[in-house]
Amino acid sequence: MEGKPVTVVSTKQTNESKNMITVLLRVTGPDPNMSGVGYALTKKTVFGWHVVGSQTYGTSPHPKDVIVTLDQFEQKPVIYGQVFLDNAARVEAVFDDQSTVTSEIPGGNFALFGSQHQQVLEFRILDASGRVLKQFTQDELLNE
Repeated sequence: MEGKPVTVVSTKQTNESKNMITVLLRVTGPDPNMSGVGYALTKKTVFGWHVVGSQTYGTSPHPKDVIVTLDQFEQKPVIYGQVFLDNAARVEAVFDDQSTVTSEIPGGNFALFGSQHQQVLEFRILDASGRVLKQFTQDELLNE
């Protein structure tokens, strides 16, 4: 039985206004050793919802702990991926202005957005009690 090539994992509000939603995606293919993740930013207008930006990232072989990548969208850092650690509960990113963005990880997938011109200092995977399971610096994210 073939799986769907792109699966919507979850949706979440992108910002304070209700007209932007982030759609978290999982990408599968015929090779079970390949994994792919992504997100799509959608905006509601008078004509309905449309995609204003999206990115995907794939890797092979399938990792045991996490797929994570750092990218840019409209000069804002975006960290997205999928966590495979059973006891992981959320992810967080710390930026150069010491602000922190945290997100739950439905189905293991996540997308964290920084503010314009921010730099990522650290990305962390946390368990339910807040203990760090794994962490990455900006350089490590760029080389993942």
